[in-house]
Amino acid sequence: MFTAAGINPRSHCLSACRESNQFVFASDDQLVLQTFPEPSHGLVQAISERHHEGQITILKRVTSIRQHTHGQTISTDLFVAGSADGKVVLYEVSASASLIRHLLTLDNLKGSIGALCGTLSGPELVVVASWVSDGNSGVRVWWLSCEPHFSVRHSYDIPEFGNVFALAVDMQNTKNDRKLLALGTTKRTIEFYCETPCGKAVKPVLSIAGHEDWIHSLAFNQSTPILLASASQDTQVKLWRIEETVELEDSSEISVAKNCFTVEGVNPEESPLSLSIGVESVLTGHDDWVQSVEWDREGRTIITSSSDKSVIIWKETHEGLWTDTVRLGIVGGQAAGFYCAVFSPDAKQIVASSYFGGLYAWIAPKTEEDSWSAAAVCSGHFGAVRDLAWHPDGKFVISVGEDKTTRVYVSPKNETYYVEVGRPQVHGHSMQCIAVVSGSIIVTGAEEKIFRAFEAPQTFVKSVCNIGGFEVKEVFRDYVPAYYGARVPALGLSNKAVEDSQEVLPEENGDAHWEEGAFQASPAELFAPPTEDCLQQNTLWPEIHKLYGHGYEVYAIAANPTGTVLATSCKASQAEDAVVVLWDTSDWSKKSEISGHQLTVTQIEWSPDGKLLLSVSRDRKVILYREQDGNVNGFSYEKFWSSEKEHSRIIWSCCWLCDSRHFVTSSRDMQVILWECSNSGAVASSKIKCPQPATSVAVGCGEQMTESIVAVGLQNGSILLLSIGDGNQLEIVRQLFVPPVNVDRAILRLRFNPVDRKTLAVAGSDGKLRILKIELIKSR
Repeated sequence: MFTAAGINPRSHCLSACRESNQFVFASDDQLVLQTFPEPSHGLVQAISERHHEGQITILKRVTSIRQHTHGQTISTDLFVAGSADGKVVLYEVSASASLIRHLLTLDNLKGSIGALCGTLSGPELVVVASWVSDGNSGVRVWWLSCEPHFSVRHSYDIPEFGNVFALAVDMQNTKNDRKLLALGTTKRTIEFYCETPCGKAVKPVLSIAGHEDWIHSLAFNQSTPILLASASQDTQVKLWRIEETVELEDSSEISVAKNCFTVEGVNPEESPLSLSIGVESVLTGHDDWVQSVEWDREGRTIITSSSDKSVIIWKETHEGLWTDTVRLGIVGGQAAGFYCAVFSPDAKQIVASSYFGGLYAWIAPKTEEDSWSAAAVCSGHFGAVRDLAWHPDGKFVISVGEDKTTRVYVSPKNETYYVEVGRPQVHGHSMQCIAVVSGSIIVTGAEEKIFRAFEAPQTFVKSVCNIGGFEVKEVFRDYVPAYYGARVPALGLSNKAVEDSQEVLPEENGDAHWEEGAFQASPAELFAPPTEDCLQQNTLWPEIHKLYGHGYEVYAIAANPTGTVLATSCKASQAEDAVVVLWDTSDWSKKSEISGHQLTVTQIEWSPDGKLLLSVSRDRKVILYREQDGNVNGFSYEKFWSSEKEHSRIIWSCCWLCDSRHFVTSSRDMQVILWECSNSGAVASSKIKCPQPATSVAVGCGEQMTESIVAVGLQNGSILLLSIGDGNQLEIVRQLFVPPVNVDRAILRLRFNPVDRKTLAVAGSDGKLRILKIELIKSR
């Protein structure tokens, strides 16, 4: 149904299609295909299979694509992606079908891929990649045949690199059908190579001092005359014109302005092509490192992104005179600049990626009087999604991640997709766990020793109902928000409440810095999905309490069905720290501690009727507790049963069935066990061995056991669906998202919607939040 994915926070992990109104970005070890904001809301259309074992470090669209298939010419986009494990992979995106197809994996290089490009010319594709490892580096060129399918004909390693790193690379065809290769290096030079007549190697032809600092990006315009744009850490963008010369000057007379070289053609009888290169223009307008430079489809307009929080569009206004015609970006906020920016095929939309893994978008003005307008585009966590929880009535889902954020997603009225409507917490530590206490209160834990409670402000209550098409009472019952919004004070970690709308107005202070007003949060009621910068600073929830009581970093949390009792745990290496702490949510007081485990309690779950408390741990034990007085809102719990040696490794997860008599556990020993409870304890009624360690488990669909579906998240990122058959036997129904290579991308949490028990939310260590529709179809 829906996927939210964050982009890898690196230069060149974003690229636009040319044959469809879509763009592709790298998210962990996969490619994600997403639409531009207009007309389809910027939603994820497809995700590639896993063909990288490390995170993707660079992604580039292959230039000049026209592929011939089954006697018909069809429009496709090809992309090459390089990763930290040294793999270079070729992918295809078809304009007619939203699908990313793996075509070929090239030879593994000796280190992480730092620069990459590809050019298609007729039936031949040339790919160039640079790698870096332990102070060494290299560049390899592959020649691929495209017919009848993609295959490597030969490759060539460019010598002489050593401890000089190639940070940027691009290619363009010359007039005599040879590839001209440009490499931007840490020596601050641009190294030019040309393809030899035999088409099996490249040779150096020219080295020029390009910039005063490292060169981050190179881009040929793929047009005539040939223009090469280079972007550097020295804050400048330079345009280099490469044109044909009548005759080559003597090398001793080469001037600073014009450097000349020759390119030999395929036919030895033809005269070599004489070319000269000179500076066309120097573009100054950025105040910090320029991270990327890209051309539009026609090769006449440039877009650059920088760490100075700006994206600039440059156009040639007069012969050789380029100016910044449009300047986009953000002022203030918590962003730290842009890593990449790309045009849509018609150059009327722009998408950019930020330092924090967010996606920003702008749409061109409809009339000359208008200006470019910011647009919302769906993005997600750029680190592991560690936990998630549904609203008690399933109205929205909240996730927490390693990227230090808490995010709220809701489905707009009459739609099946989801949009992000709030970011209650932007923290200083990586988030670990979350519990929803009521429709308006959440409690989260991060890599610190305390839990924090948050309350939904008035702006969120109204906004989520506006966008989701709900009545306020339908979602929040009789809750009356005490605060208008929230903001984070300077150098603070706690969200401070904003009492009313007047409080968000910038204060007049003659001694304040001129940008202070721009940095101030401005929460407001929303009627449409917010943009990334709005989410980061204007949708916070006020923090209402801190829960102190654990001696180490907190780990797991759960609320009882009535939301009156909270159970928490922390990391532990001894029994005295491996306790479950109980809290009263009416005043956030610590009520009791429950002992039983020896090591970290990894998950805590109350039975649906609220009578039993279940915990699992790194000590390989499952423990059941019950309230001594039978009070479901009480705090006097005692252990009445503990498992033996049914699990032989860490138990990662547990979940109750609807009847409050059965529960399931999943473990690193690859076992999923179905347990049956009685007054004296529990017994294992069924076991099943999974193909991978089982890292999470959830039970959904029907309320009867035979109508239930058990979803099991595995270590490699796949999901195993189990049914419960006769005799309470677990049976494998289907396995989803099986990777073609062996990877460690564990599913960290699974949660079925408490009302629509066919809707499953999936939190992955790959940074993706997925929402799936699961339906059990019984065979006759």
